Amino acid sequence: MKKLVCLIDPSWDYHKLVKTVNKNWESLKSNVEVWVGCVWDNGVMTHDVLDSLKIPKENKFLFPGTIGQGVRAGGEVTAVFVPKVLGRGFSLKRMILNLAVKVGERLMRILYPKTKLIPYLYLVLSKESRIGEKVDANRIRDAEALKLIKENLNGCHHIYIEGGSNAKHSVAERAGLLREIKKQFNLPLYAGGGIRSANEFTAVAKVADKIIVGHYFGENPESVLEFSKILQKN
Repeated sequence: MKKLVCLIDPSWDYHKLVKTVNKNWESLKSNVEVWVGCVWDNGVMTHDVLDSLKIPKENKFLFPGTIGQGVRAGGEVTAVFVPKVLGRGFSLKRMILNLAVKVGERLMRILYPKTKLIPYLYLVLSKESRIGEKVDANRIRDAEALKLIKENLNGCHHIYIEGGSNAKHSVAERAGLLREIKKQFNLPLYAGGGIRSANEFTAVAKVADKIIVGHYFGENPESVLEFSKILQKN
């Protein structure tokens, strides 16, 4: 079953979005998951968001599970997504982030043995977003992306293709890449980033198993209801 992921970045003004999710959870719960987190949070803000979400624990997920997030909030969710961040060429930023995720993963295994840890491949398509800058992403061609994925598949649960939150170019513009990933690899495909309209959301939903929307929902909280209904019809 396809899922809409409502990604809440705790560095935003997230209160209206959380209020909308809480108020409408009965109508959203059939096809919506809530992910909370960002790579620049030490876990305090993530904890505050999770605490304000009045939905069942099994519908809360932590992303991406760096050290501070894992220690402070790993026990408040049903699962933590643990990324292997991919990119073209060597990057010290990317290496440090992958190391931080690994340390966070090990700490969570000790502190929260009941929390499920889900390893996945995470590829950001360009540097034109905060996450793109954080992981030192470079614009990558389809053939390069497919090669990177193939070389790093081992042990991963799914593939997450990220356009970047509030990126100028939506991940919907890379629908060809998404289709090729589904064709070549027998893993669930998650995709998001830069989605700002129902048309873009629908285009991604035709290919991906989970569609992640973050910044747009932060600015337009009621759209989570609209997108959930679109997914139900498809």
